[in-house]
Order: sequence, then structure tokens, then C-alpha cells
Amino acid sequence: MNKIVIFGVGLIGGSVALALKKSGAAPKIVGVGRNLKNLQEAIDLGVIDEAESDIGKAITDADLVLISTPVAQTPKILEAIIPHLGSKTVITDAGSTKSDIAEYVKD
Repeated sequence: MNKIVIFGVGLIGGSVALALKKSGAAPKIVGVGRNLKNLQEAIDLGVIDEAESDIGKAITDADLVLISTPVAQTPKILEAIIPHLGSKTVITDAGSTKSDIAEYVKD
């Protein structure tokens, strides 16, 4: 993998990012979030390599997208990222429920 994009670089998303960095599995991790201060702190702590507010730029050439936000935000994020996905980009989430998300993307 060359590029991983994480929506929501909090406790769960940040932990995944750090684990990927520790394993050497992710040369570039891009964080996307609402709070630029928190994203800058994640960069300063070495959790992510870059922060991006432009979803199109963030998703370009991404191998993996992890949605690590409250589950209620997932459909809105999916709606925003789908037009920018590559044909081989994998999307996953760290949410506690899957049926409503699966129903959303089924259509």
C-alpha cells in the first residue's frame, strides 16, 4: 500500500494509523477531519503524514480509505468520496454497526 486515507483521526483512527506506521504497511497516511487543529496535532505527533480538507485531493490515488467517525456520519462521507474513488480503492470503517451502511451502499 502506498496511500491510506483516514476520516476521523481520533482514538480509533489514530490508533490504526500508528499501528500501520509501526508495521511499515503505510508509506503515506492522510488524515481528513473537521478540526484543523486536531489534524495538525496528529501531524505533530507523527500519527499522520498529511492533513487534507479537500476530499478529492485526499482520495486521489488512495489504496485504502478508513472511515473512523461516528456511524451516523458514514453515509455523508460515502456520498462525498464515491465520485473520487479509484477502481481498486478499498473502503472500510471502524463503526460498530454494518447493516445500515451496507444498505446505503447497496443501491
